[in-house]
Amino acid sequence: MIKEELDKKRNLFFTPLIIIVCLVILGLLSFTSYALITQGNFGALFGGKGTISDRPVPPSNRETIIITKHNKDDVVIQSGYNYVFQGEEKWGTEKHPIDLNSINLIKGAQDEPLDAYIDGGNNYFKYNLISQEASSGLLGVFSGAIVDFNIYKGNGGNHPKAAVFASVLTSQGVIYNCSNFLDVSSYGKDEFSAGFVENLEGTIIKSVNYGDITANGYASGFANIVKGKIYNCKNSGKIESKDSKAAGIANEVLGTIKNAQNLGKIDANNGAAGIAIKVIGGELADCVNGSSQINVQIYASSAQSVGIVYKVESVEIDGKTQKGIISKCVNYADIDGHEAFGIAYRVQGDVTDSKNYGLITSYKSCAGIADYIEGNLNNTQNHGAITGDNEKASGLVHKIKGNIIGCQNNGDVKTASGHASGIAFEFNGYIINSKNLGQVRKTSWDINKYAAGLVSVGYGQIINCQNQGQIIIDNLASYVGGIAAIMSGQIINTQSSGKIIQNNMYQPITVGGIAAVLNNENSPLIEDCVFSGGFDIKSIQARKHYIAYEYTTGTIKNCVGMGEEFNL
Repeated sequence: MIKEELDKKRNLFFTPLIIIVCLVILGLLSFTSYALITQGNFGALFGGKGTISDRPVPPSNRETIIITKHNKDDVVIQSGYNYVFQGEEKWGTEKHPIDLNSINLIKGAQDEPLDAYIDGGNNYFKYNLISQEASSGLLGVFSGAIVDFNIYKGNGGNHPKAAVFASVLTSQGVIYNCSNFLDVSSYGKDEFSAGFVENLEGTIIKSVNYGDITANGYASGFANIVKGKIYNCKNSGKIESKDSKAAGIANEVLGTIKNAQNLGKIDANNGAAGIAIKVIGGELADCVNGSSQINVQIYASSAQSVGIVYKVESVEIDGKTQKGIISKCVNYADIDGHEAFGIAYRVQGDVTDSKNYGLITSYKSCAGIADYIEGNLNNTQNHGAITGDNEKASGLVHKIKGNIIGCQNNGDVKTASGHASGIAFEFNGYIINSKNLGQVRKTSWDINKYAAGLVSVGYGQIINCQNQGQIIIDNLASYVGGIAAIMSGQIINTQSSGKIIQNNMYQPITVGGIAAVLNNENSPLIEDCVFSGGFDIKSIQARKHYIAYEYTTGTIKNCVGMGEEFNL
């Protein structure tokens, strides 16, 4: 009796479990959405061994058709089937690519996408982009998966707009381990050229663009608009816009681009970026422009040139603000242009864990990270020299409405006639645990210009920060500070050990070891700060103080300048 009861309990436990396991395995065997699947041991799903792959697998409940040189005329690529191209010595090689224009393929339409699994078998293909079909590409609207497919030769032509693989990759669609070598061009002023797709709602993974992409409108290596995902992809082609903007990977990003790299030259009239032109509530993560061995050219003749993204915007979704995000991105390229920035031009969002290693140079204005940030700058570094001749040169950012936390500038910052700032020209917020290690220098004569170890103009608080860089004024600057030139707010527990040097005997200058001017607004305070760099000021008209030259009585507390304590 007891044994029978135990058997019943075991059955009650194991029967549902067996049913669940069978349903999971059955679901995997009939997988049709081309998503991630376990290759190897199914035990991986239950904590055992196995490999998770991002390669889509062909649905097992569909017929698989092998396409060969001999049966190609009898095969029609259409929805509901799996197709595998089987190459041979003179069919599918670099010298003898498969002619896609001779393959029977029913392109997908908006109301009837092409849903097929197409395995290129790592063969090489030739494709001529015909004018009336240039905007739809090879596949049209595509909701299937295409893998191991190399479009190697052909004629891209010049069209109103152009994309090589598809007009739309739907949310179910996947392009995996594919490459485009085709050069494409478009002449529509408000249109686009893209190496892979026009509208990306699905996913492109482990793919490469080698083709040169040219447009009068927007030009990009992979996609015009990204609502889905681009993972582990690379552009090596030249991307050029004659009248608009160009980027190595995408134009607009509402989704995610992760671990993408640009190694191609980007040339445009109205804005050039290594990865993307505009991020709208989307994310760029682990993206790289150039490499430590390859110094790619990013150049816009009439506008800004940037290493990663031209512009980042936030969006309202269901009453909530979704910030654009730049995370763990790196620029290696030297950028020289009308205005030049290592990571971005304008950002409405956050920049986190990013780095610039390139030399950033402009006859007008440049910064190691960005021109403007409305958001936070976190754990980000500039390592490149910054040289902006006429307006501003800033180690990290010209202007930020937000916080700078845990950031560092290691590059020398130099201007002829503009403002020079180790971290930022202007901030409104907090700067916390941040450092400048680079030399800050102004060489020319222009009056009403500032130079500072951290910030030229500050509104808010600077806490636990350091300046270790020399500040050198060869001729003329109105206000110079070891930490800030003009400060409205508080500077607390901050040190400047860089020497302040001025080399012109006859020019007036106002200098402070911590701040030249502490304005009587926004609860002014300099407290627990140390200046140890010393002065080498040659001007006979200099106004100078080891802590601050202009301040309100009672606003300087427990500070030390060159070994002397100040409470003023």
